[in-house]
Amino acid sequence: MVDGIVGGNTWEKLIATVQQGDSNTAVRAVQDQLRNGYGYGSVTIDGVFGSGTNSAVRDFQSKRGLGVDGVVGLNTWHSLVTGSSTGGTGTTASLANQILNNTRITLGTSSSTSGGSPRQYIVDTANGLPAKRGCASNANCGLTVYLKRSMLQGMLNMANAGNRFYITSVAGGVHSTYSDHYAGLALDIGIWNGTSLSTPNSAHTAARNACIAAGSDPSQTFNAYNDASGGHNNHVHCAWN
Repeated sequence: MVDGIVGGNTWEKLIATVQQGDSNTAVRAVQDQLRNGYGYGSVTIDGVFGSGTNSAVRDFQSKRGLGVDGVVGLNTWHSLVTGSSTGGTGTTASLANQILNNTRITLGTSSSTSGGSPRQYIVDTANGLPAKRGCASNANCGLTVYLKRSMLQGMLNMANAGNRFYITSVAGGVHSTYSDHYAGLALDIGIWNGTSLSTPNSAHTAARNACIAAGSDPSQTFNAYNDASGGHNNHVHCAWN
């Protein structure tokens, strides 16, 4: 039945079940959530479902009353993406308030998807609330995520280094289902120190370098010249671990 509602049956079709031995982007998304959302510091974010990830998944399942089998299926995925223990309080709220008050950071007020704009996400975080994920007909529809400290601190670090920039996307916009945007770990930059990034230019390189200097993961920081997927000719994408 077509009802437009992402319920249990739809979720089951959208998610990718992963377990020990798998190696893909879905595994990396699980590792992102475990390490950055729930404090499993021993988990390596490499997209490989090894023994360390298996142990963390089993511990997570046990603590949340789920079946302990090490398999990240429908129920474990749902718990991972809707119940992050590192909420928007304390440090994250303070960082968000600093971002709102920083004149070097301009936050977009619109989004190409439902959910919210970059500015709204930061306002929500400042108020201790999760961000509503952008919905692009995938498993993120209707879900929320707490923006991570590493990304918020990185944004501030770039501004405090003397840069001015415009943020076009945080947890919204059209991205792959397991994008770091939907994990609260990534941001997109559309203007860097007064130069538009809508076409490839030297500001692409400057913005990417600044993100990396501010702690972003070099392997997940893309621009027009460092772009495995070919989708970053008009912005710079920076993701933290």
